[in-house]
Amino acid sequence: MVRPGPIDWARSVLVYEEPVAPLIRNFKYRGDNSSLKALIEIARPLAETVMDCAPAEIHSEAEKTCVVPVPLHPRRLRKRMFNQALVMARALFPGLIVKHGMVRRTVHNSPQRGLSRKERRQNVRGIFEAGSIEDFSHFIIFDDVLTTGSTVREMARMLKGKGARKVLALTLARTLRDVC
Repeated sequence: MVRPGPIDWARSVLVYEEPVAPLIRNFKYRGDNSSLKALIEIARPLAETVMDCAPAEIHSEAEKTCVVPVPLHPRRLRKRMFNQALVMARALFPGLIVKHGMVRRTVHNSPQRGLSRKERRQNVRGIFEAGSIEDFSHFIIFDDVLTTGSTVREMARMLKGKGARKVLALTLARTLRDVC
């Protein structure tokens, strides 16, 4: 459970364990499209169910809502060649507006993997920047895996600081470690 703060609602579609974890790793680090297809097949019906439970404003004001995938820094994007959160968001939520350039990662921070909760919070502090959000008031931050919630919390803090009324966090999977 995410503590009260900049995130108004948070859910994960799957748990990061067998068989989901190796599929995410194979897609994220190897670009394995068969893993992506398997993930989408497993996750899409569950993602639709999770989204049905989203706050009412997300449904009643859909034109003011957009999905913002967690961005990669340009250096990491060049190395990986794709943003897994963007690809997954487009595949899982074809009926929603997905804005990949609305938030940028302006600092090339070290990967979160292997860091403690405190180190993760410090590692993402101030690394995001948003352009104009005027066309939208509700945001769904999407990422592949939620561990401590530090990344989505920092993005939500930045979006709320820009005037966002409602910020949701939605991830494909979450680890079984306690969140936030």
